[in-house]
Amino acid sequence: MSSPPVEAFLTNISEIDVLAPPNQPQLCANFYSNPAFVVYYNPVTFIPLTDGGNPKGYVYENQVPYPTSVTVGSKGTFFTTLNYNKGPNPVSKGIVTWEVTADTPTTLLFTTINTATTMTDQLLFKSITTYRINSNNTLTDLRKNIQATNLVTGDRDQNIYKTYQ
Repeated sequence: MSSPPVEAFLTNISEIDVLAPPNQPQLCANFYSNPAFVVYYNPVTFIPLTDGGNPKGYVYENQVPYPTSVTVGSKGTFFTTLNYNKGPNPVSKGIVTWEVTADTPTTLLFTTINTATTMTDQLLFKSITTYRINSNNTLTDLRKNIQATNLVTGDRDQNIYKTYQ
């Protein structure tokens, strides 16, 4: 007997990056092994439920909804992940944390930090994304810094800085 369908909020995630020399296309191939994927979120709490992979890719655990109200200094953990990379055993793990810092008199900065490691705790990458919390409670993407180690790039540690327009 199969389970009844579960309501979910879907996001289609894709990214196209153009790297200036001397950056190597291999970094993108290694870091973004699948540049387009779907993530299923709880439609009430907006916490991730699954990447929908079969066999499984990312498994989300320890999810905690973002708070409905924050002040400067607020911080916490959003969720942890196990990446099965469509195999029987996890190949990496991750944690996504968040923090709120001061910006202007009427806005705050909301930063998410996605840290991925091997199962033996070797750093793979850290991705730091900063948003502005506007006075009307909307978010504006500002910037992202991806710090990828040679375990991901296949060559050398690299930093990618992205600024959103």
